Amino acid sequence: MKHLITLVDLVYPCTACIITDNLLKEVLIKVGKMRSDVETKIIVINHPSELKKIAGVEVEKLPLLLIDGEQVSAGNFITPRQIIAMLGCE
Repeated sequence: MKHLITLVDLVYPCTACIITDNLLKEVLIKVGKMRSDVETKIIVINHPSELKKIAGVEVEKLPLLLIDGEQVSAGNFITPRQIIAMLGCE
C-alpha cells in the first residue's frame, strides 16, 4: 500500500513557519528515501480560510501534515522517526 504524506502551508508564511516548513520538507525527503511506499505532496494556499476545502484538516494551524488523509501535526516539527512510526511496517 502506498502512503500519501501531504504538507499544507501558506504562500507567504511568517518567519517561524518558514523555518518549520524547511525542516518538514527535509524530513519528507528523508522519509521518502527510507520508505519506498511513500508519496509526498505539497499544497500551498493563499489564506487559512482555504483549509476548510482540504479533507482531513481538523486543527487549522500551519504548516500541517496529513498522512493518508489524517492530520498528524499542526504548526510544529515532526521527526522522520515519528512519521515512520505512524506509517507502521512497510
